[in-house]
Amino acid sequence: MYIFEVNEGEDVALLPEATQLAIQATGAQWPESRMIGTEPVNGRQLVFVWANASITELDELILEHALDWTVNASEEETVKPAWLLDFFSDVPTFDEDGNVTGSEPVTDLTGKMQTFSGHHWTY
Repeated sequence: MYIFEVNEGEDVALLPEATQLAIQATGAQWPESRMIGTEPVNGRQLVFVWANASITELDELILEHALDWTVNASEEETVKPAWLLDFFSDVPTFDEDGNVTGSEPVTDLTGKMQTFSGHHWTY
């Protein structure tokens, strides 16, 4: 499993057929929307992508088809939180009575990606 950074609203179904076939050849399963718990930043968004390909093969596909994508994380490698934190939605803060008092940015990814992907990630 991988976390890709792509253009906001990226739709694989609208890419040229040759590109779609190359993506399918990696066994990639492309989500219909951005990663849960994240928001677009500067026109970019995060998506989980399941693929039966190495990170090298995915990077080659990206270059070959001139895609404006970046593989920001791989389940096989240590995640660099700095590449992802800005995309995570702020979390609410509460008072002792359980009332929302505001929000704060996510500063720790521990458990965040496991919750949404059901997979193990190393930080």
